[in-house]
Amino acid sequence: MKPLVITALCLLPVSDCIAQEVDVETFYWARTTAGVSDNDILAANVGATWRGDTWSTRLGGAYGVRNEDWTGEYPSLAGVDLFRFRDLPDGRTGWSVALDWAEDRTTVLEAAWGRAWDRPQAVGRVTVGASVLADNDDVPGRDTLSPAAVGEWTWYPRDWAAIGAGMQVDDRGVLGALRTDLKLAENASFRLEWSYTENYYDFDGAYFNNDIRGGLFFTVPFDSLRERDARLPLRLTHRFARAQ
Repeated sequence: MKPLVITALCLLPVSDCIAQEVDVETFYWARTTAGVSDNDILAANVGATWRGDTWSTRLGGAYGVRNEDWTGEYPSLAGVDLFRFRDLPDGRTGWSVALDWAEDRTTVLEAAWGRAWDRPQAVGRVTVGASVLADNDDVPGRDTLSPAAVGEWTWYPRDWAAIGAGMQVDDRGVLGALRTDLKLAENASFRLEWSYTENYYDFDGAYFNNDIRGGLFFTVPFDSLRERDARLPLRLTHRFARAQ
């Protein structure tokens, strides 16, 4: 099967405007804070990747809706991101810049850098970054500047399975996360990610955060999940909890 391709508008020769790969993710993110806020997200993310001799570039765009406490209102959210990455002798490195907008909250500019190390049947990674919120008063518990550091270990027991565990430290506190990926077809997988803490930030006098995210991810055909994650290392700059 040939990889998917799309054409982008640019001022370069036509051959340089054709994305070599396309990926699509659809997900539902159930987010509960302190047992008070039930803030869920339903969204899709589409990315196009261009491969270079050393660095590769992925441009992504997302659109979805939020719901607060099942009120029946679904304010929009959208985002764009630029991700640059490259292979190293013992792993990968990369950086990203993203702009996120939520109709009923604010606009966030996020930058992150990550480094991954390959190990037998596993990959470890660290990520550092920061987000700047246009109006942090609209996002409970966040300051205008929201720095974050993430560590994660992913184990690949089979070609069709991956299990991850990690921790994030940011301006709200510390949370842990567990993740599993299952290969469904030669170009599709299912991902389930859970993050939790009893001591995250003060929300109406309570400390609590419990998020679960599930979705489908489609990309070019791959033999194993480890091969896919090495070819398109989106985990490099992934935060378990975003700024908003």
